[in-house]
Amino acid sequence: ARNNEARTPLHIAAKKGDVDLGKALLDHCAEIDAQDANGTTALAEVCHHGHAAFARMLLVAGAKAGQPVRSGHTSLHSACAQGHKAVVHLLLSSGADPNGWYIGDLSP
Repeated sequence: ARNNEARTPLHIAAKKGDVDLGKALLDHCAEIDAQDANGTTALAEVCHHGHAAFARMLLVAGAKAGQPVRSGHTSLHSACAQGHKAVVHLLLSSGADPNGWYIGDLSP
């Protein structure tokens, strides 16, 4: 199921940081790397909002740490830009590329 912005229930749970709901959705086969209309994944959403526990859950479940959104930036770019240090460390320890570039020529 998706809303008019192509966001899944996992996107909504991620934005709220609701780990219990996220686990329940993943247990019922939610598509972990589904992208909304802007190319945003649930992992990108939690990294933007700084929900480290939710990010950890997604990464353990197999979310791609370096998957770019449609604009070309990654979850690591977003976490750095928002100052979410715990999420940044988590992404780096999960294999995110600290030298990744995006269209705006900025690296984390």
